[in-house]
Amino acid sequence: MTDLEYFSHPALSASKITQILRSPYDYFNDIKLESKSLDFGSEVHKLVLESDLETLYSGEKVIVEKDFGDLRSKSAKEAKEAFYNAHAKDYVVSQEAFKCAKTLLESDLGAFFQYKGIREKPYFDKVLGRDFKCKPDFFLENFKYGNDYVNLCIDLKTCTSNTEKSFMQSVISYGYHIQAYVYSKILKADSFLFITIEKGTNNIACYYLDSAWFERAEQDIKEAFEILDNKEKYNKKVRVFKDENNELTLIKKLDMPLYLAKAY
Repeated sequence: MTDLEYFSHPALSASKITQILRSPYDYFNDIKLESKSLDFGSEVHKLVLESDLETLYSGEKVIVEKDFGDLRSKSAKEAKEAFYNAHAKDYVVSQEAFKCAKTLLESDLGAFFQYKGIREKPYFDKVLGRDFKCKPDFFLENFKYGNDYVNLCIDLKTCTSNTEKSFMQSVISYGYHIQAYVYSKILKADSFLFITIEKGTNNIACYYLDSAWFERAEQDIKEAFEILDNKEKYNKKVRVFKDENNELTLIKKLDMPLYLAKAY
């Protein structure tokens, strides 16, 4: 299955659920979120999962972009243009992305990717009664993990900070708990690991989510189902919320989280 076929497939996905919850209006009107950080993450993913840092498995040569200096100057612009013309058939990556991928693959956690696992393969199955799809970064079946043999799914994340507090906020903001839940259900995975690497510092950390996150993921997915089934109510530029009586409201009280309240 090609990427185009996978992304055009109508099955739900963790990213679709997250978009529905973040902005029903954007989801229903097919408004995509664009970000340069997504481009950087894509480069690191491709280097880690689809290359040996010298050549892509598809055959393209990996070329690290040079430092052209001040691109406001004519000579720098010409040098950059000549460089890209010379490597039009190669896979050109930024120096930062290359260093990031190299650091990860040479780390203790990078050893996971030396095993013969399944890389970026599409899977389809039912989750909570509806059709879902997923495309895990790296999946190890019947993998010896400690004293047990498990189905292990690994997802690679690039981020600006991967401290415990920062990554927890990312889980909430980007719905990583929903991803872990959906992938684990479809793949029948026993363990789901997030390997994270900081952009700029190349610091690496690895996390897994406990059962409480999966319980929250179920609630969030069911809320997304309710939005999908009631498009006429939620397809609005102004966000609407459900209050305690299950009624829609435009103004919602924002409670202080417990971990902050305890500080006072």
